[in-house]
Amino acid sequence: MEFFMTALITSSITMSAIALFYMAFEPLLAKKYSARSIYFGWLIIIIGLLIPFRPQFSNPLIEINPPTASYTNAPIVNSDIEFTTSTIVEDTNSISMNSPQIHWFQVAFIIWLAGCAVCMTYYILRHIHFMRMINRWNKEVESTSILDLLEELKVNMNINHRVNIKICPCISTPMLVGFYKPVILLPENKMSYSEISLVLRHELVHYKQKDILFKGIMLMVIGIHWFNPMVYFIVKITNRQCEISCDERVTKYLDIKGRKLYAETIINASRRQTRYQTALSTNFYGGKSSMKKRIISIMNGTKKKLGFLILGIIIIATITTGEVLATSNSNVKEQVNEENNIITEQTEVKSPERDEFEDKRIEKIKQDSAIYEKFGLTYNEDEDNFCYNNKTVKCFFDKLSDEKNYYFIIRPSGELNLKALRNKNNELIGITLVSKHEVEKIFGSTESNQIPVPKQEDKSISDNIVEENKDNKRTDKIANEYSIYEKYGLTYEKDEDMFYYDGKTVKSFFNKKDDNSYFLFTRPNGLVNIKAIRNEANDLVGIIKVSKKEYDNLFNQ
Repeated sequence: MEFFMTALITSSITMSAIALFYMAFEPLLAKKYSARSIYFGWLIIIIGLLIPFRPQFSNPLIEINPPTASYTNAPIVNSDIEFTTSTIVEDTNSISMNSPQIHWFQVAFIIWLAGCAVCMTYYILRHIHFMRMINRWNKEVESTSILDLLEELKVNMNINHRVNIKICPCISTPMLVGFYKPVILLPENKMSYSEISLVLRHELVHYKQKDILFKGIMLMVIGIHWFNPMVYFIVKITNRQCEISCDERVTKYLDIKGRKLYAETIINASRRQTRYQTALSTNFYGGKSSMKKRIISIMNGTKKKLGFLILGIIIIATITTGEVLATSNSNVKEQVNEENNIITEQTEVKSPERDEFEDKRIEKIKQDSAIYEKFGLTYNEDEDNFCYNNKTVKCFFDKLSDEKNYYFIIRPSGELNLKALRNKNNELIGITLVSKHEVEKIFGSTESNQIPVPKQEDKSISDNIVEENKDNKRTDKIANEYSIYEKYGLTYEKDEDMFYYDGKTVKSFFNKKDDNSYFLFTRPNGLVNIKAIRNEANDLVGIIKVSKKEYDNLFNQ
C-alpha cells in the first residue's frame, strides 16, 4: 500500500512536469510535425499517468522522502528470574496494544480510494443517463443517400466493422458513441450533402483511431489522479488535439474550397451547443476554446512530418522518470512481520533528552561495575565495552545474594566469557574465565533441542528456569506468579512445566521492569519468543511476540 501510494504520487508529479514541458514546446512542434504525431505524444503521457509504476534507480537526481510511520519496540510480561543488567537494548519508545498505529499511506489510500470512487461513479452515472436518453429518443436514418454515403466512406477508409448512423433530437452537434457497437449520432438540424459527408468522414476517423477507447483511458486517468488539477488540463488538451488530428486527416486531400467548407461546418456546429454530453463520446464541435486552433490547422495545407522523434523522446522521458524523481528508502524503518506482529527497528535520533538518558545509563554502569575494577574488570565509557586482561568481555555474570538475582553484562562483539567468584559468605573474591559451554548452560541454546542440565553444585540461571524435578510446590509458585498474565494470553501447564502463548509453546519470555531490571524465563524446547508490553507509566498492558533477531541481540544466541 505504501509502495503504491508513493508510486502514484511520484507518477502524478513527474508526468505533470513532462506535460508542462511538452505543452510549452507544442506551438513550435505544430509548425513542423503532424497533428496526429502531437496527439499520440499526449496519449503517451496519458498512458504514463495510467500506469504509475516506473523502473527505480539507485541514484535519483531528486529524492522524495515520504513520511514514514514509526513503529516501536515495546516490552512484555512475565517473571521467573530477576536480573540486573547494563547491556539490554534500550526501548526508545513504548507502544500501547490498545491503540493501533495509523500510517500516512493508510490514510492517504483511504482518501484516494474514496475520491476515485466518487469521481468514477459521477462519470459512469452521467454516461448511463446519456445513453438511456439517446436510446429512447434516437431515430433511424431513412435517407438512402446518407446510408449509401456512409458505406462508401467506410470502403474508402478500409473500415469493415459495422457502424450505425442515427438521428437524435437531444443533441445539436454530431458525435460518435459506443466502442463495440459504434453509432454516429446526427442532430435534426438540416445539413447539406457535402457537410454530412465531411461530418461522417470526421467521425469515422475517430472510430479508426480508436478515440473512444482512448477517451475511456482518459476517464480512468481522471479517476486515478482526481487530486491533481493538472491532470484535468492534460485531458482537456488531449481531447482538443484529438479533434485537430481528425481534422488533419479529413482535410488531407481537400482543396482550399473544401477546407473552407469544412471550417464553416464546424463554425455552424459551434452555434448549436448541446447541454447533453458524455465523456465517452467524440464531439464534432469540440468547444470554443479549441475553435481558433482548429480553424488555423484546417486552413494550413502545409505538408508536415510524422514526429517519431517526439514520440521517442516522450517515451524515454516517461520510462526514465524513476531516475529523475525516485523515492528514497534509506530512512525507512526495516519492518519485520512475524505471525502478524510487526516489530520495527528504529533509527536512533539524538536529542537532549536522549543524551541525558545516555549519560544516566553510563553513570549507572560505572557505579554498578566499580566493585569489579580491583579484580581487573574495567569499563570503557567511550566504546561502551568492558575489558579484562586487555581483552574485551563478551559475557560477565555475578550471582548476587538472592538466588534469583543476577548481575550480568553482554557485549556480543567481545572475546571473553567471565563470572564473579564469591565465598560461602557471598563475599566477592575474584573473577574467572568460563567456557562457552557454561555460558550456554546459563542462557540456553537455540541450536539444540536438548535442555542443558547443570551440576547441582554449580547452579546457573537455567537451573532456576528449567528444573527436572517438577515438584508441586515449585509449579504452584510459578502458576501463582504468572496468573496475572493469563488475561494477555500467556498460560502455564503445571503437568508439562511449559508455558503457552497463542497455542504455541514459549521458548523465552522477558519483562523489562525498569532500566536495569528484567524478569526472564526460558524453555529451550519452546517455539516462540515473547515479551511484556508496558506503557509510559510502566503499567503492564499486554504481551507480544518478538523476532529471533531481537532475541539473539539480547541473549547473544
